[in-house]
Amino acid sequence: MNIKLLDKNYDVLGELDNFYSLIWHRKYFDVGEFQLTAKPDATLLETKYLYRPDAIETGRVERVESLQDETGATQFVLSGRFLESFLDDRIIIPTYTTTTERQAGPIIADLITRNVISPADTARKITNVRMGMVASTSKVAALQVTYNNLMEYVYELCLQCGCSVGAVYDFDTNQIEFRVWNGKDRTQDQEENSWAVFSDTYDNINQIDYYKDSENYKNFAYIAGEGEGSARIVETLNEVGAGEDRREMYVDARDLRMEDENQNPISEPVYRTILKQRGKEKKASWAVVENVDCEISVYNKSLIYKQDYDLGDISTVQYTGLGITVEKRITECIETWENNALSVNTIFGEDYLNFWKVSTHK
Repeated sequence: MNIKLLDKNYDVLGELDNFYSLIWHRKYFDVGEFQLTAKPDATLLETKYLYRPDAIETGRVERVESLQDETGATQFVLSGRFLESFLDDRIIIPTYTTTTERQAGPIIADLITRNVISPADTARKITNVRMGMVASTSKVAALQVTYNNLMEYVYELCLQCGCSVGAVYDFDTNQIEFRVWNGKDRTQDQEENSWAVFSDTYDNINQIDYYKDSENYKNFAYIAGEGEGSARIVETLNEVGAGEDRREMYVDARDLRMEDENQNPISEPVYRTILKQRGKEKKASWAVVENVDCEISVYNKSLIYKQDYDLGDISTVQYTGLGITVEKRITECIETWENNALSVNTIFGEDYLNFWKVSTHK
């Protein structure tokens, strides 16, 4: 594999095809990260970006370290996140309000455009960034947001609506294109895409770890907005009945105002809808955690990585030895290159989203 080393202007400093290891950690509901370990080279000290022609992601170097291995030999370690991390450098200003139902995708595109691509304050603009494809997504009723970290908020919406955000660097045009995209459904209940079934029966799983945790699970929220005391407007988000199954949380939404960024008043019914949306955003991080962590053989020809399955796809995982069958999204792919050999560790599960379904084999 060949890696192009780019400077801060995206000009090529050199190429690297001989390194100790590369960990390329791709994520669906968060920005991915990487770590490159190589022989000492002055070029690496000037490197700001790692470009892989075979990957859709581009690395943004944020840390450079000089370390010694067990033999005393010096190594350079470059690490950082992918280009989506540019969103982490911006907060959402001015206030952004929607008062009618809209898809999450265009909202995310608006937020990126207003804070990165074409902000009112031109000093906030990143010159080689544009907005690209915006896939169809689920809808949100209404929302209001201001001063939130742009990256954190965008991924909150992605987590709620099942989509993702990508930043794709075009080496030929020197442009970064942000996209809102969806993984493919590869479960056996659909016919649009080929199926992806990972099973010990098919011998395409080397190792599997299963994890489920409901300790922090919440299903009822009190969202408190404007006002004081008994006059404070409080909305509820109820996704359960009553009794011992009810697990409550409190969301302080005093920052949400009954007016938009242009000081136009917002009616109380719409304001309550905005409060409920804030509750949905916060609740997404307080749901049941269920993950299946698999080491998948990339040399197994029954399912080819990035062709028959990829990051974001909803697939089926079966492990008869544990009695587990789940249909879950691939939320992380950890590529590890060592000695010119690739291994991929794949994590299935939304991390903070409710699990799709589990059937037990007896």
